[in-house]
Amino acid sequence: MTQSSLGSPRVAAEPSGGEPEERASLPENLEFEGEKSQDG
Repeated sequence: MTQSSLGSPRVAAEPSGGEPEERASLPENLEFEGEKSQDG
């Protein structure tokens, strides 16, 4: 039973960790676009 409980939080933590990573990429992409705009 303990193993099952630990497995649940672990699986939930995996997707949660992916969300912040994607969010961090979004701001980076926006910054890149701004830099390109300045160059253009």
